[in-house]
Amino acid sequence: MTDGFEEAFNSAPHRAHATFVTHRQTGVPMETRGCAAMVDPASGRLTVYVSHQSVHQFRTDLIKVMNLDEHQVRVVVPEVGGAFGIKAMFYTEYIVVTHAAKALARPVKWIGDRTESLLADCHARDNIHEVEVAFDDDGVICAVRDNVIGDTGAYPILGFPGAVGEAGWATGHLTGPYKIPHVAITVDCVFSNKAPVGAYRGVGGPVGAQVQEGYIDLVARKLGKDPIEVRRVNLIQKDQFPFLSATGNTYDPGSYAESMEEALRLIGYDTFRDEQLEARKQGRYLGIGVCVFVEPSAGVSSEAGSTPYEAVTLRLEPSGKITASTGLGPSGQGHETTLAQLIADELSVDVGDIVVLHGDTDSAPFGGGTGGSRSATIGGGAALKAAKEMRGKLAKIAAHLLEASQEDIEFKDGQAQVAGVPSRGHSIAELARIAYTDVSKLPDDMQPGLEVVSRYRPPMSVTYSNGTHAAKVEVDIQTGLVKILDYVAVNDCGVLINPMIVEGQIHGGVAQGIGSTFLEELRYDDAGQLTTTSLAEYLLPAMTDVPRMRIEHLVTPSGNDGGFKGMGEGSLIAGPPSLCSAVSNALEPFGVFATEIPILPQHIIAWTKDKVAVEA
Repeated sequence: MTDGFEEAFNSAPHRAHATFVTHRQTGVPMETRGCAAMVDPASGRLTVYVSHQSVHQFRTDLIKVMNLDEHQVRVVVPEVGGAFGIKAMFYTEYIVVTHAAKALARPVKWIGDRTESLLADCHARDNIHEVEVAFDDDGVICAVRDNVIGDTGAYPILGFPGAVGEAGWATGHLTGPYKIPHVAITVDCVFSNKAPVGAYRGVGGPVGAQVQEGYIDLVARKLGKDPIEVRRVNLIQKDQFPFLSATGNTYDPGSYAESMEEALRLIGYDTFRDEQLEARKQGRYLGIGVCVFVEPSAGVSSEAGSTPYEAVTLRLEPSGKITASTGLGPSGQGHETTLAQLIADELSVDVGDIVVLHGDTDSAPFGGGTGGSRSATIGGGAALKAAKEMRGKLAKIAAHLLEASQEDIEFKDGQAQVAGVPSRGHSIAELARIAYTDVSKLPDDMQPGLEVVSRYRPPMSVTYSNGTHAAKVEVDIQTGLVKILDYVAVNDCGVLINPMIVEGQIHGGVAQGIGSTFLEELRYDDAGQLTTTSLAEYLLPAMTDVPRMRIEHLVTPSGNDGGFKGMGEGSLIAGPPSLCSAVSNALEPFGVFATEIPILPQHIIAWTKDKVAVEA
């Protein structure tokens, strides 16, 4: 509880209450989990193949549980077909497979099917937030109280603290982008017969944003104000950074208000109310919803582990081609492309001349893996640092050969040359050849070969991405179906390495957000048995459910090397609140205020059946 909470809460002229519920959901990667293990009969060395997000964290967990020697274990993570956090956990099947391989002295493999995945892979969400908000006549929020009940499941899974982690992230960012001075938070974690709660893209972020935008809309409705006006008077402004939130988070500079205004412009907010009123006269119910989000990213501790740095090994081969190896654990995000771009730009070589390797403890430098939107910021920082070190080595060789000062060497079009004099230079390939095979030409104090290992630890324990999503929907009160008419996303993740990959992440996050809001729910029956054991019951959005969306980028660089911020989770954080808000807005004439997701057709029919719409 922040100092002065009770006084601020009790002295406010207005108070409101709502209970926000997010039912149990899970990540559904295209590739289910799998594991294979074998023991080398000559050396006794164990090799484990596994679908995981952090090759080194997996090895650390395995040797701890199995009491093995680290140097006698090799872990290989091949290409992973989606992960979303649930593959950052350590599951019991891995112990069984490893033990069987050692006991039987023969290869053992296990592959989970979809039913096993839905039954036993870690679940997520399953929170109840009882929220009280105190505010003044203008909608300025004075204080927020949040009493949370989180369901851990039967036990915490190794790699995640159960409901404490889910509720902790949700309540830790309870104020989101708003300058709310006082909060009081109570979290009660319960155990049940359900599967353990673990990490799923955004962790508590989507839940926290649902609560945050929910109480903003609640205040607007209680005061009869436009929800945007309430957001405007509460948003953190650009001149207020760095901003210390009431929950103790220090936000580095962002574009909170700016992103919202841009999203409103793109969605046509100023003209929407007239469109909405005209549609209601025709018996059609249109709604608009907005979520201004804050995404904690590049955390030094995440579901991928607590390694606060990332590492990249960079080797310039004798041919002039480049081999980079990283400790990250890609699962489809495009790390191989983005890291290669950073290295290519720094060394002025073709991106096609670089290969990025990962996923093998025998070759990858020790790192933290993928999770918590850390890869581009921390892994990219390591790639930049390694490339700069390699550039220094090449500049030293070139300066020696050209009898020039090292400071006068520039890199351009695949060669190191005296600045402004392309005729006085050597290609990167020629410098590599000399470093390996003509070493008599090297400076006297330089070792043969060209290889560096760099580790990057960011100066901040976390950096914050931000943005705004806005959605227009039409709700059919006869069928209970919701059609998304328009969707815009304004995103600020600092300096963009590859805009196409960033937008791909946004598309995927919005798609998952649609599933979270309208379709996905893990349900147990009265006997405690999971009833959603296939994709016939656990529904995912189809291609036709995902609208074309318009995306704009703002750039507020971080203080990390390269100015990057993470952005892998922001769209799933922002998607459900904006869609839920849009449904509430559409059904406001019926007195509906949606506080529970997923919103199913039967809910909408029950909310509106036999009720007469009253224009607000």
